[in-house]
Amino acid sequence: MISSSIKSLLAEPAGIQKAYENYTRLFIGPNSLPAPLWKSVYLDREH
Repeated sequence: MISSSIKSLLAEPAGIQKAYENYTRLFIGPNSLPAPLWKSVYLDREH
């Protein structure tokens, strides 16, 4: 299911650009990241 969605998205140049924009927005910035790669699920040493 996901594989076919990715294949159809990347089949066209506009889809490749959209995937690039989404990746950049989620993981690079320029604003605060909705999905920071370095965020820990642990809030302190006890957990």
